[in-house]
Amino acid sequence: MLYLPVFDVIDVGYRYWWFPVVFLVFLGLILGELFLRKIISSWKPSRFRKWYFYSGTGFCMLWSLQSFYGTYSDYAELRRALQEGKTDVVEGKIENFIPMPYSGHSMESFTVAGRKFEYSDYTVTAGFNKTSSHGGPLSPGIQVKIYAVGNKIARLEIAK
Repeated sequence: MLYLPVFDVIDVGYRYWWFPVVFLVFLGLILGELFLRKIISSWKPSRFRKWYFYSGTGFCMLWSLQSFYGTYSDYAELRRALQEGKTDVVEGKIENFIPMPYSGHSMESFTVAGRKFEYSDYTVTAGFNKTSSHGGPLSPGIQVKIYAVGNKIARLEIAK
C-alpha cells in the first residue's frame, strides 16, 4: 500500500521556539526599565521596585530556560527516535475517532490497531497535533501508518 506523509517531526523542525522567547521579551522590558532608571541619577528604588526587579528577572529567566528545555527536549527525543528507527510503527484504519470541538476543551482521539492516540491544537508538543476541527487530515476509517514514541506521533502517513 502506498502511503503519503502528512507530518514528519524532522521535516517540521522545532516549532515552539516562540514559547521561551515570550518571557525573554518580558525580561528585556524589565532590564530596559532598569537601564532607563539608572540613567536618571535621582532615582532611588523602593523596596518594592527592588523586589519587582529581582523576582521578575528571576522568573523570566527560569521560565525561558525551563520552557526551552521542555519543548526542545521533546522535539529532540522524537527526532532522534525517528532517525534511529526506534519508534513503534502502527498501521491500520482509524477507529473510535472522537474529534475535538473547534473551541477546544477536549482532546481529539482515535485508535489504530488497538492503540489509542490523543492530541490537541492547544497542547505544546513536538508531535502531530493538528485536529480535524482546525483542518487536520484525519477522519474515521482512513488507513494510516503512524511512527510513534509512546502517545506522541513522530511521523504520520495516510494511504493514497
